[in-house]
Amino acid sequence: MDYYNDLLRFTQSLFDNCDIREIWLMDYSLYIHIPFCSVQCTYCAFNVYTRQEALIPNYVAALCREIGWVGQSSAPPIHTIYLGGGTPSLLTPEQIAQILDTCRRAFQVRPNAEITLEANPGGLTVDYFRALRASGVNRISIGMQSTHADELRMFARPHGFDAVAETVAAARAAGHSTVSLDLIYGVPHQTLAMWQSSVSAALFLQRFVAPGTPWAHLDTYAWNDTMRPGRPEGGEALGLRALFSAVAGLHAGTATNMQ
Repeated sequence: MDYYNDLLRFTQSLFDNCDIREIWLMDYSLYIHIPFCSVQCTYCAFNVYTRQEALIPNYVAALCREIGWVGQSSAPPIHTIYLGGGTPSLLTPEQIAQILDTCRRAFQVRPNAEITLEANPGGLTVDYFRALRASGVNRISIGMQSTHADELRMFARPHGFDAVAETVAAARAAGHSTVSLDLIYGVPHQTLAMWQSSVSAALFLQRFVAPGTPWAHLDTYAWNDTMRPGRPEGGEALGLRALFSAVAGLHAGTATNMQ
């Protein structure tokens, strides 16, 4: 009980030190969850359903109704929309467009809003990404995770590095100037050399970037399960993340613990 009382006092202190009107006037972000997957990855603790693609049309219809209801609250402008999952790239471009059009009708979405869609490597064409771009999607987040076959098997990821390269190339060919790649570090039995090779392979994909175009950032995720055998020790696990900056020369976009 003391913990919750302390939490309430801390939360109240945040509001005591700011003008609530300033919070209300801040731009908002929308996260839209697409809970469908072909396979459930072993590190994923999100609400997902496999082999239920037949439910996607009904889910999209229900989602659009809920977006309409929520949008009636006259919320502040929206500056980012993130379609995560799950695997949003299981949806057709028409379904993505339906969702985004509903967001624009229900909310005040800024003309320059960043709209991100998570995609799994493999099977996505230039035409698919071109249609996404036409719907308003302007950032693609690709679940690369690793270049090592044994790690990908551990994650239950069916793709290889070739599929990642093909997906990045297709997105770039369709005109997407912002593409990010997800990588997981600190997994059981992963060495610094293995992590370095995955980061280096991700940077190798810069060859798909037109001259003068800045390369998108990488998102890094930590496997945080101390009970798994072979997990890197604390110092080495920290070294895995530190090595990211050394190898990539970039700021890691996101650091998340996979519980």
